[in-house]
Amino acid sequence: MNGSTFDGLFVMAAVVLLSGCTFNTLTRTHSANASAPPPSEPFLCESVSRQKIFIAAAEQMNLSQEDALRLYSLAGSGQPDVVTGFAPAPDREPTVDRAIATVAKDPTERAFYVEVDIQNLGGLNEELGHTGANDVYRDMARMAEQSILALDGDACSFRHGGDEFSFLIIGTHETQQSIEAALDDANRQIKQYIADKGLANLKHPKHLQDPSKWGAGIIFGVSQIRGQEDHEAIFSTADLVVERKKQQ
Repeated sequence: MNGSTFDGLFVMAAVVLLSGCTFNTLTRTHSANASAPPPSEPFLCESVSRQKIFIAAAEQMNLSQEDALRLYSLAGSGQPDVVTGFAPAPDREPTVDRAIATVAKDPTERAFYVEVDIQNLGGLNEELGHTGANDVYRDMARMAEQSILALDGDACSFRHGGDEFSFLIIGTHETQQSIEAALDDANRQIKQYIADKGLANLKHPKHLQDPSKWGAGIIFGVSQIRGQEDHEAIFSTADLVVERKKQQ
């Protein structure tokens, strides 16, 4: 690889790094209808789309795919969120925008945005310290993600707040009911995990006298993407559901 080629690729990688976004693997499943043919154009998370663009440009500059991936990683573009392994906040908006455009173009596609809040993260931090709480956070997030990946569709995962993460699910067979059922099941698994760690009676710093708020779990809200709204409306709808559940 000559100097000019390397310089061009380095600049390209730096642009990716400065975007603050990371690579997040897209997972596709078809458990609900294994005999159905897969979509001709799979939905791409923002991080996957960005990587594909980078690799294509690198190949035009006569760099092998292996070397392009190495440079992409060296630029910091392959590093996920350190706690959850999910894509970071900057990837969320363009991915949801892509889902809006996809549904607008093809109404047979169904897309949903899911906001998830870790219940009593403050209590976990007080009891376990930040490192211990992060370990529990990681396990809880992975349990929630596995419930989403088991659905029949494409999924993207994001960490976009201290105690918040989110998912984008898109596919022709998805329903809000199936997504909520999957996350309810995940929350039951999480509650059992918390009990097994002896944290079921962990007091909530803001609700010391309310045992219903003790322990830890997830609270979630689902917003359907219909192809007509903007991402802020979608985020707001899911966020309002989460806030209402917190008040219950």
